[in-house]
Amino acid sequence: MKCHEERYLLDGIVELNDTYLGAPTHSQKRGRGTKKTKIIVALSKSEAGHPMYLKMTEVQNLKGVTVGKFASRNIHQGAKIESDNARGYNRPLAQKYFHVFKTYNPESGQMN
Repeated sequence: MKCHEERYLLDGIVELNDTYLGAPTHSQKRGRGTKKTKIIVALSKSEAGHPMYLKMTEVQNLKGVTVGKFASRNIHQGAKIESDNARGYNRPLAQKYFHVFKTYNPESGQMN
């Protein structure tokens, strides 16, 4: 099963995000600077926005090179990728994908 999944590339509309695993930490860095386990998640969606297929991988960091390698191994070239405006996403995704991103506005709590 694992070999079959490795050959399959996500296509169409793909939402890309990162998350972290680990127990809550107090008085330590949160978000992208945390020491917790970092996971990149890619979810392909239908035109109606319904989830279809998911791929995720543990990574050492969220730098552009790492994001680019994950994308090339898991997402079909030319797919539309939706993400936030993280610095590590912009350059590697702009080269081979149609990258659409939103920026979080902390004052309104909404994505713009």
